[in-house]
Amino acid sequence: MTSGEHHDAAPTLRDPYAGAYAGSVPASGTNRLAIVSLVLSLAGLVTYGLTSIVGIVLGHLARGQITRTGEQGAGLALAGIIVGYSVVGLLVIATVIVLVTRTIMAAA
Repeated sequence: MTSGEHHDAAPTLRDPYAGAYAGSVPASGTNRLAIVSLVLSLAGLVTYGLTSIVGIVLGHLARGQITRTGEQGAGLALAGIIVGYSVVGLLVIATVIVLVTRTIMAAA
């Protein structure tokens, strides 16, 4: 070898058709039903639990979709379910307390 010669790096193999296909599958986003479930469950605090019931149903649906599709948002769906049941439970307890109090007051 003479001093003017230089060697390039080893040639790399490149697929000439690689540009026609996506390099990787894009990561799936957050499940929209999971987001809506949490929002509606929280909104149940101001809608007397009506939207919490819808939030519970959507949370269960979202968990099923997430299991099938591998999307993100399992925690949001679970939070929507927990918050929804909690709001409905608190409203049931509050309603029972009000009814019992009214009954006691009417009997007195």
